[in-house]
Amino acid sequence: MNTKKTKIELLGKKKTESSSKTKKIPLKEISGEDAVFQWIVPEAQRKITLSSGKTGESLEVYSPDGQLEFQLVWTSGGPILKIAVAKLELCTTGEISMNCDSFNVSALQGISMESNGSVTIKSDEIRAKTTKSIHLDGEKIRLNSPEGEDKQTNHASVLQVKHDCNHS
Repeated sequence: MNTKKTKIELLGKKKTESSSKTKKIPLKEISGEDAVFQWIVPEAQRKITLSSGKTGESLEVYSPDGQLEFQLVWTSGGPILKIAVAKLELCTTGEISMNCDSFNVSALQGISMESNGSVTIKSDEIRAKTTKSIHLDGEKIRLNSPEGEDKQTNHASVLQVKHDCNHS
């Protein structure tokens, strides 16, 4: 097994009191406000920055062309995570749970959800708005139907969808 080792030189930067310039110092000497250290992994050319200052501590990873790809900032309000990548995949054999005050999704091309099981949405109110049509396809479309009822004789409105009807 051929393992290639990468040497990473850890040098810090610290603002000096008499100047706005920073000086390079060994990592073990970094402390106090506005402490920053950076290193670059030669093969990947990614820059990794750890910093500590008045607004909090942060860990940042920059792409070879200088774009921020990953940022973790510890603030008084709690940690903030930002990931800017070409594609994000979450894979698990278990459950993915998200708990938050508000959940916002914005997509330029489209949003697709698919399940081999049922999909349940619970809310105080649901609003759907489109500039074109809304399509609902199913064997039966139930409106105001209590959960578990499957009879057309209840007070719910049921639309029976026939796939084999001929329209003239």
